[in-house]
Amino acid sequence: MKRWFIIFATVMMMLLPISVFASPDTLGLDEKGTVDSLIVCNNGTGEGETTFETNFVLSGSGKQNVVATMYIFDNETQLYKKVYITKDGKLVEAEWVIGASGLFMQEVTLTEGNNKFAIRAAKEGDTQVVHLEIVRMNQDFFAIIKGIKVDLNAIYDSILNGQ
Repeated sequence: MKRWFIIFATVMMMLLPISVFASPDTLGLDEKGTVDSLIVCNNGTGEGETTFETNFVLSGSGKQNVVATMYIFDNETQLYKKVYITKDGKLVEAEWVIGASGLFMQEVTLTEGNNKFAIRAAKEGDTQVVHLEIVRMNQDFFAIIKGIKVDLNAIYDSILNGQ
């Protein structure tokens, strides 16, 4: 009986860190974390980023052994929900451990309009949440911009002739 108790206690102690340090399934809209020094994102922060591309690579750098988890904003619930990706034919969390290089990146598929993401970094009880926003523009808008032609000679002549 004592032997089974020791085995059970050992297994529970091994599983405890997994459940304690697992990232939450959702994040609040204004969640920031406890520190701001675990990761730095290269794109999508601040004023956001604008693109016409469907795929976009979120990238950055961070401290070694930081666990980073990606979330996407859900308009319906007004929460960030954990992103899941297909890896080796299985659906897994978009989560990675930053290695010795200190670099991380994750390709995402954008929908037209605002795309809001959050990356939650965690290490030794400290957490940081970085909010990202990427706007995917409509391809029709891009075609309009490309189609605009300016006759610089006519503008120059107009300025010279005072018209």
